[in-house]
Amino acid sequence: MPAPSHASPPPPPSPHPADGWSIVAVHGSPGLSTLPKLRRTLLPHLADGAADRLVVDLSAVAHCDVRLLALLVATDRRARSRGGALRVVATGPAVLGALDRSGLVRILAVHPDVGSATEHAPARTAHG
Repeated sequence: MPAPSHASPPPPPSPHPADGWSIVAVHGSPGLSTLPKLRRTLLPHLADGAADRLVVDLSAVAHCDVRLLALLVATDRRARSRGGALRVVATGPAVLGALDRSGLVRILAVHPDVGSATEHAPARTAHG
């Protein structure tokens, strides 16, 4: 009987500043064991004195559950409370579907790629 395969944990997100935006790319399937690490990665970008414009790139995320959605909402609230902005890059059906079903696609600034997320133009949402 072959040994069961285990998915390796996703690599830690890494910030890449671009045009005044901090960019955190997330890979794999964020889950119960990796979301606290992702939260610890995101929040310093929105701390006092830090950059207040954050892009969370979920284009390489294969699974999206309510915990990831809750983290995005909390991050968006924190950014807004500091006069900043959160933009989300989502391309895969799992993430886009979760954002759509939850209604968050109308609340969060969702973009098809990092380039459009970091442009100075207003964020594109489902209704405009």
